[in-house]
Amino acid sequence: MKFTINRNDPLPLYLQIKNEIEMLILSEEYPNGFILLSERKLADILGVNRSTTIKSYDLLKDMGLIESKVGKGTYVIYEKNIANNENIFNEIYWDNYLGNYSFKNSINIMSKIMSEVSKENLISLSGGFPSKEVYPYDKLKQINIEILENNEIFFQTPVRGDRAFVLTLIKYLYSNKHIKLNHKELMVTSGSQQALNLLIQTFVNPGDNIIIENPSFFGAIHLFRKAKANLISTNISGEGIDLNHIEFQLKNNNIKFMYLLPNFQNPTGYNMSIEDRKKILYLSKKYKVPIIEEDPYGELYFDKYTPSIKSLDTENFVVHIGTFSKTLSPGFRIGYIAADKTVIKKLTLLNQFIDIHANTISQNIINKFLSKDFYNEHLEIVRSHYKLKRDAMVNELNKGQLTFQIPKGGYYIWCQLDKRISVDLLLKESLKNGVDFIPGEFFFNNSYEGRNFIRLNFTSSTKKEIIKGVRIINDIIKNMR
Repeated sequence: MKFTINRNDPLPLYLQIKNEIEMLILSEEYPNGFILLSERKLADILGVNRSTTIKSYDLLKDMGLIESKVGKGTYVIYEKNIANNENIFNEIYWDNYLGNYSFKNSINIMSKIMSEVSKENLISLSGGFPSKEVYPYDKLKQINIEILENNEIFFQTPVRGDRAFVLTLIKYLYSNKHIKLNHKELMVTSGSQQALNLLIQTFVNPGDNIIIENPSFFGAIHLFRKAKANLISTNISGEGIDLNHIEFQLKNNNIKFMYLLPNFQNPTGYNMSIEDRKKILYLSKKYKVPIIEEDPYGELYFDKYTPSIKSLDTENFVVHIGTFSKTLSPGFRIGYIAADKTVIKKLTLLNQFIDIHANTISQNIINKFLSKDFYNEHLEIVRSHYKLKRDAMVNELNKGQLTFQIPKGGYYIWCQLDKRISVDLLLKESLKNGVDFIPGEFFFNNSYEGRNFIRLNFTSSTKKEIIKGVRIINDIIKNMR
């Protein structure tokens, strides 16, 4: 093999290997029929685990570039079909056309989760989706009938959101989250992911320093990477976030933003203390560095509600991102940004050229759902329902060998494995037995740090499925030791 790997590169090693071999095949340095090293031999030469090269080869097989046969080994099957000029115009390699802001080497983890959770007979402990068991079908059917009498729901709204919905949302945020806003300080978006993307596109330049929790939401990590930002990771643990490290970075580096998920954080389930929220807001003001606070899980508490950092902020240092995807339905694709009016104005200018405005029908449905106070009733039901599911998962995990902390809300339990256990092999065996989860590597800026962690979701599967799924994972781990 004619290449090396860079262990300091945030791109996972198996993708680096895959990309290098892919380039050698497409450039015809490895022509059709060329026999590659075995997975084990390549792993030995590069000094990586065999599971790493297995993943690289599997991706290349999925792309139709290589295949393996017993007795022949692994060999190249890609061939440019240009003999006698036959079919010369039928092939195009689209990767050569990718722009600078595309996800060239990103992992399709989200689309994979969305596909996997819909498979029959699969117990999905991976996806971050609400339960279908307590979905308010009847109330939403009633609301749909009502709003269909208004012909205006089929037409456009202002870019910042439907006026009636914006006013309802402002009232709700004040009464439930203690966030005080005027109508110029709120913008409705097509989900929280779009909200974060708008902020990054508007305010983040290549090379900007961003403080981010370690681990953190993989969607945010990839959006910041796409913008070529420099991510500075600060560790979180059961004891809290490392405020000393944050202040050191604020004092010694030119930091553009701090990105935080203080409520039942994804993936750890960690809930930042009110004392730490006040301290981090103080640091934000002291060093003039704004906070991006993403809060998809704050209302899903099992004990008591913890005020958002935004609710403590009186000088508009905090940009607050919320969503109805985790509490009500991801299908509505409705989120929002609460921020200084200047921020909202800049985001509005960009969004008018992206999707113009969020879905009008969805805005009207949620407006009615909030106005009739159905939403608060629904939250009480789902909090009770998710607590029972969390308890069921915790009870089964206690019978196994995973280390974890019990979250007091949210969606996830973050588990640590014995260092001798391969997460890749655990996932492979779990999938064979009809259970999936997300490996921890996706939640770290340096994926290597997540090699001994997995994230388990307790909201979308049934209680019976959760018990069965965790038992399967426990049994596999027991047999792997």
